[in-house]
Amino acid sequence: MARENALMMYLNDIKRYANVLGSPNNILAIEYLKALKTQKSHLEPIMIKRQNVYYNENRIVDGFASATGIRDIMKRKQYADLRKVVPNSTYQILGQQVKKGEVILSLSKYEKEIIYTLRKMTVAQIADLPDVSEGLENTIKSAASNCNNLTDLITAIKSKRYTQTRIQRILV
Repeated sequence: MARENALMMYLNDIKRYANVLGSPNNILAIEYLKALKTQKSHLEPIMIKRQNVYYNENRIVDGFASATGIRDIMKRKQYADLRKVVPNSTYQILGQQVKKGEVILSLSKYEKEIIYTLRKMTVAQIADLPDVSEGLENTIKSAASNCNNLTDLITAIKSKRYTQTRIQRILV
């Protein structure tokens, strides 16, 4: 009975850690940490707990918004709301970039160019893109050959292991 209880506790711990490690924010944090280590960076990472608004939520709560919410605010050109959720320096930089046309708010604007570029790239070139690993380049290459729009492309590539957000980051 003691072994059974110990095994159950162990398995529950594994499940808990898997849930923590599988959350989008933690996946991103791990990738940042890996990059810092690979580059032998002297930056000291600090954890900032997400407050009030969670990953992919599209709302503002007490001056907080997710990246998805911020992009949506910018797409709708609600700059007064944007000012409420980002630091002034960020607001100024974003304003300058928008004026220059250097902000990508939607991949759909570049749909044809993205698919064309992926079709022209070799599997090895796709493998060299940031955040592409573990054979994902083959899936991307195959999907690019078979899909004619971004929605279908992303749907064909994404999986439980590779989230839509990760695929979108790769495509940018």
